[in-house]
Amino acid sequence: MDLAPYVDRLRRELESAVRLALLDALSDATAETTRDLTPDPVDVRPGPAEGEAGGTARINFRLPTHLKTRAEEAAAREGLSVNTWLVRATAAALEPGARDHPAGRGHHGPQKYTGWVR
Repeated sequence: MDLAPYVDRLRRELESAVRLALLDALSDATAETTRDLTPDPVDVRPGPAEGEAGGTARINFRLPTHLKTRAEEAAAREGLSVNTWLVRATAAALEPGARDHPAGRGHHGPQKYTGWVR
């Protein structure tokens, strides 16, 4: 029995499998390197609008678990972080006429971006 055709087929299949495994390894290494080079996400935040005070302040905000869950769901629906959603909701509650635009939606006009990128 001539085994040469079987050995040739096995060699071709093995070469293909090795190439695929190496490509997978390189792809994973590339993703890991990219992740290591940019460990922190870039966060671009709008600066204060004309006439508004600048800067931000950090607060500890405690709310019942069921409200936290609802805030997370609402933020996810709008594609926002919970922090951004809460800032917009607070602004909407405090700004005149903002009740027409829940969570600050509908704000139009020039936006100024300030910040830093690492």
